[in-house]
Amino acid sequence: MASIERRTRNGQLRWYARYRDPAGAQLVKVFSRKVDAERFLTTVEASKLTGSYVDAKRASITFRAFAEEHWATYAHNLAADTTRVVKRSRLERHILPALGTYPVGALRPSAVAAAVATWSQTLAPGTVGQVLRQVRQVLDAALADGLVASNAAKAVKAPPAPRRRDVHLTDEDVTAILGATPEHYRPLVITLVGLGLRISEACGLRVQDVDFLRRSVHIRQQRRPGGDMGKLKTGSSSRDIPADDTLLEALAEQIRQWPRSDGLVFSSTLGRPLTKSIAGHVFDDIERAVGFTVSPHSLRHYFGAGLVSRGVSVVAVARWLGHSSPEITYRVYAYLRPDDETAGRLAMAETMHKIIPDVYPACTREPSERENRR
Repeated sequence: MASIERRTRNGQLRWYARYRDPAGAQLVKVFSRKVDAERFLTTVEASKLTGSYVDAKRASITFRAFAEEHWATYAHNLAADTTRVVKRSRLERHILPALGTYPVGALRPSAVAAAVATWSQTLAPGTVGQVLRQVRQVLDAALADGLVASNAAKAVKAPPAPRRRDVHLTDEDVTAILGATPEHYRPLVITLVGLGLRISEACGLRVQDVDFLRRSVHIRQQRRPGGDMGKLKTGSSSRDIPADDTLLEALAEQIRQWPRSDGLVFSSTLGRPLTKSIAGHVFDDIERAVGFTVSPHSLRHYFGAGLVSRGVSVVAVARWLGHSSPEITYRVYAYLRPDDETAGRLAMAETMHKIIPDVYPACTREPSERENRR
């Protein structure tokens, strides 16, 4: 129960406002005037009722210290090793240098907006948005712990990112890509086309993951940006993908021609394990040769969109792509392909052939001799 006690200290009259925080701990704050003590207690009790109570002592902790506490508590919950590496890099390189010295309770939207302006000078708009979202996550935790009354980053908008233009490859495009691919990397391109793998998953593919007998490929690990093997992006990324005979032949040839002692399937021309960086250089060369945008992810799009377009269950495609939900697959991969018009016309023709004899029977009768003479 809140109360006010009158005391004299060093010959001066003081008013002791006693109250309990939401956790039940008793606290006290001293005022020179009774009216200030009353207003303070009224504010405290109201904030406890509305859930906006702020622990003034804890709120003095710096953003850096609280962010490190938050990281130590929640980093292990991140979905993948790569996600932890990227988020830790953002924290150290961008967030803490800009906001680390501010007391959490004193952080205002203007300070966050100034940080966004600083990041925008060197980072792409999309990256700035990701950094800002991470700041919001830290401040959401501070809000839940009662250190702040509101999230100062929620009022700040990230710069608008340019709309991403997905590359929709045609069958002819992929044929040209394969023609421009060096022999050493052709099985890699065929694997990306035939399995829809993320490039990090292809870099982590092992010989033991290829089941030639059951004609399937098991995805169990990926290569992290630093080069080490690690967990997949999400739990749903662990999956088994049915493999076509052509794809299996390409993998068998890769393993036969360029065997590795570490059990990995793909390598560079110098015999090093394949990495995302090496693959990036390979696709840069292919792109220059064919004259249009090419990336490992565009081949993943080709795989997913091709299956959806040909009527394969979206649920199955989502599982083979490693998506957490078929909704993601449908939203990203169910776009109009060049051959959809032909496929649609054939499907409609089959339907019309079934219904026209009943609706317009005259259209299906044999022509008379008079009509033949015409």
